[in-house]
Amino acid sequence: MSPEEKVTRASHAEQLMRDDLLTEAFEKIEAAYVNAWKASRVGDKEAREFAYSMVSAVALVRRQLVGVIQEGQLAVADIEYALSDDTEN
Repeated sequence: MSPEEKVTRASHAEQLMRDDLLTEAFEKIEAAYVNAWKASRVGDKEAREFAYSMVSAVALVRRQLVGVIQEGQLAVADIEYALSDDTEN
């Protein structure tokens, strides 16, 4: 993937992270499964593990988006370095 594509993807990921509807969806999903986790019965190991997995999945999506943003930031630095190197020669 080219540095320019990484920058474009990072911009899209930033938009998603700032999107109110997506943020609300993540928060509601996370809250619902945290509540399910807390409300699970002592012997209901499967329910707790499922709820934990779902909370972890939301966190994983967030981490993926942050990773795309960071990759884009590195790509910007690479582009700037390449441009400065070209102007110096």
